[in-house]
Amino acid sequence: MGYFNPILQFGIKSFINKCDKIGIDGLIVVDLPIEHSDEICIPAQESGIDFINFITPTTDKDRLLKILKVSSGFLYFVSIAGITGTKAPNNKIIKEMIKEVKKSTDLPVGVGFGIKNSDQVREISNFSDAIVVGSAIVNEINSLKIKNLDNDLIVKNMIDFLLALSHPLKG
Repeated sequence: MGYFNPILQFGIKSFINKCDKIGIDGLIVVDLPIEHSDEICIPAQESGIDFINFITPTTDKDRLLKILKVSSGFLYFVSIAGITGTKAPNNKIIKEMIKEVKKSTDLPVGVGFGIKNSDQVREISNFSDAIVVGSAIVNEINSLKIKNLDNDLIVKNMIDFLLALSHPLKG
């Protein structure tokens, strides 16, 4: 996951070649509108690298169809508007939209943004193909660092945190 300008500065062809060489499976370019994505998504996909795009609760049908034309790997459903990790997702809206999206594609849909606890993981796992947790993990690491724990204890606490978070997914 990254931004387009550093890729452009590196050179798109060089970037794709480097990604392919080191085994990158997929790209998310967060600031690249689909209307301008052909110059990177096509060479990426030709190299076997998925080009993953965002959809949101406000993505309309016409835009969704445009997004689907240039997407591979999976769709990343941004479940809330605003800063990641600051609000809780509206699962009813997400569930209905994923149902609509699935009428137009077989791509898996991963839901992310605002997912912080095992209750949310449990509920969202009932209607999504994947769950993306980012800010909650970063926040947990930061809270452990503030306590001045040694690295081994931070790792142990993080393992416990991740096991608890993912527990609803285990059967």
